[in-house]
Amino acid sequence: MRGKEKFIIMLAPILLLMVVGGFEAPDINDAYATESVDAWGYRSVPDLAVTDDAKVGEHGLVGTFGFTGTISLAAGKGRAWNLTRHEKLRFWAKAQKVNQNLLVMLCTCGYTHRRDAVAEVGPEWKLIELPLDEKTFFKNAQGNFDFARIRSILFYNNQGGDDIKLWIDGLELVGEREGRPPKDAQPLAARDESTNVLKLLPRDPFSHLAEAELGRHEAKWRYDLPPIAFNPDNAFEDAVINFDAISDWKAIVRDGNGFLCLSEDQPLRGKPNLKVEIALTGDKPRITLMPPEPITVDKPFDIVECWAYAHKHGGTVAIEFETSDGSSLVAGSDYSDSRDDVNPKPMGQFWTIVRVVLPETVPAGAKLRAIHVTPTVSKRYEEPTYLFHLDQLRVQLFSEYLKQPPPKFDNIGEIVDNFPTRPQGACPSTVDSVTTKVTKQGEAYHLSYDDELSYIYTPQTGTLDDLQISPKGQPAFQPAVGSGPVFEFGDAPAELDSCSIDADAVTAVWRYGDQQTITYRLSLVGKTLRIEADSAERDVTEWRFGKAKGVRDAKIIEVPFMLYSPNVLFTHDLFVTYYSDWYFGNVSQLPNGQNSIDGDEAGYSYAPRGGYSYVPRTDGKRLPFHEVFYITASRQFDDVMLNVANPPSPKKDVLKQRLFRMVGSSDNNRLFERAGAFVELAGEYGMTDIYFLMHAPLFFKRRMGCEGFPGDMNVSLAHAGGDEGLKALFDRMNELGMAPGYY
Repeated sequence: MRGKEKFIIMLAPILLLMVVGGFEAPDINDAYATESVDAWGYRSVPDLAVTDDAKVGEHGLVGTFGFTGTISLAAGKGRAWNLTRHEKLRFWAKAQKVNQNLLVMLCTCGYTHRRDAVAEVGPEWKLIELPLDEKTFFKNAQGNFDFARIRSILFYNNQGGDDIKLWIDGLELVGEREGRPPKDAQPLAARDESTNVLKLLPRDPFSHLAEAELGRHEAKWRYDLPPIAFNPDNAFEDAVINFDAISDWKAIVRDGNGFLCLSEDQPLRGKPNLKVEIALTGDKPRITLMPPEPITVDKPFDIVECWAYAHKHGGTVAIEFETSDGSSLVAGSDYSDSRDDVNPKPMGQFWTIVRVVLPETVPAGAKLRAIHVTPTVSKRYEEPTYLFHLDQLRVQLFSEYLKQPPPKFDNIGEIVDNFPTRPQGACPSTVDSVTTKVTKQGEAYHLSYDDELSYIYTPQTGTLDDLQISPKGQPAFQPAVGSGPVFEFGDAPAELDSCSIDADAVTAVWRYGDQQTITYRLSLVGKTLRIEADSAERDVTEWRFGKAKGVRDAKIIEVPFMLYSPNVLFTHDLFVTYYSDWYFGNVSQLPNGQNSIDGDEAGYSYAPRGGYSYVPRTDGKRLPFHEVFYITASRQFDDVMLNVANPPSPKKDVLKQRLFRMVGSSDNNRLFERAGAFVELAGEYGMTDIYFLMHAPLFFKRRMGCEGFPGDMNVSLAHAGGDEGLKALFDRMNELGMAPGYY
């Protein structure tokens, strides 16, 4: 049996125990994790190997860790380790020379969603014990981190540019913490001196509804929006809890005190609903809502939904059930006894549906025991209270939901049946005819045009770090350093299966660990290098575009219609672009561009990290990875621009005669006032040939990642002046000969 197979077989029952509620920590002498190199992913550590110089068991691991060298141990495809059950991460380590900055990283999802601890090692074997807490793993990288959902453990030499050998052995998790609470225990609420118990009040002791009604079209400080005009069709007909006639509920509040009541401040359905308003007294507030008796759910379910409104600071919601076998399930929680792959679900700054999709069906007979709300409050929070509302909670089976007739929408526009494109997609067009050829020179493949320029592909890393542009008579540079795939399973070694010239194209097949195979096909279309990347697997979560490296006297040219997208890099007397083709790609969302020049590096394409993402569909699966990229280098500007086959705009006759100005949001509810002032100023200068686009914040006070359209909401409730203010602004624009519109 190979080492990797042995490791997977030994690890599988451990992962299973972690999911269902237990974990038998390996003995200190059981060094399975470092007996074989096969289970480890590694970057820039090509000499990682097993060694007989071991402290535990028969073998350890050794490798030359440079400043960029990392090795990682992954939990497995689609899995995660729950480290809240353990007290320490322990291993033995030594180094060729003293290393004071060996980073140990716990990664929740990807390299940025992590926490780091620092270990110091020297020439002698040293036992490293790292408590699994935020004090030890003190450095929090940007992103969401969760000790209960660790997908990989990384080791990284962060000591300057040193290239030193490191030995690691006997990696293990030790010490068990308290497991799931017994059935008769309180729900997951804090029970200490910082906890207060609030009983349900039948009336709202501090209603803000009258305050909102006094200025119906003006948002108040406690509410981002007055009560909305709710579409009755959005109400649940099969709610487990309606929250308009509950009694004897209580709230266990940590780091806060206030009241729990039925309130009409935000009457979603024209009825009272549950409101909680607290003054914060500590740094880690949490509210646990409990019915007088657990509420039995008489049907199986794999989806939990609840209407929620959470003031402008938001928060996360978790619903705790006791299943029919007596175990606990916290749907939507980041608590330690959550089921795998269930994340905390956020509330918005307006009424929205908090929806939790569970990884498996919960049988009928489960009991709803509590609802947990964790406020999202920044340290700069200045207001005296935090409040939220809940209304209607239901459960359902997704399979049953799909059998329901689709909703009907009355306000639909013209349907475009055939979105215009062309067989070549968005590929740039070369103005003049060129002669191209593809050759192999040593280990490198040259894709050249007119003997003026070559795209040189040397397969080494499985990323576009392997690509260079070599203009005739000038040094080569790299157009896409750091560009390549990011996987759900974390880092994995890239191995080249094959690379060959096939019909004037270079075809390279790369394997990333045992989980993913990607085929790259590089060809020339005029002066453009076309890169088609294709995979049958569904583990690619993101494609990173990286930066150009080795540029000379670089400039970045911003193209007006590409304002939020890649722009044009000028270097080596060449115009250079790096685009994706969204006509062909399976990508879910595109990022903004990011322009930067730092020494010999230039960011000119999409943001180097994050954003070009593959998001799971409603069935929980991503689309298989398939993308087409274009990298073009030419002395002619026209050669490097995308061909965008958009349909003709119905406003083309208006827009071609006018300046275009988009109006965003503004603070202090002064959108109409500020837009009106600009209209008057432009009118004084005779600048009336303007098309004004009122963007999405017209409908709500913008909060990144949120859209404020939960029902038949009136336009402009979020801004002083309201609907009448908007009408007056548009009337004034028309009076001056300007053209108003909205997004």
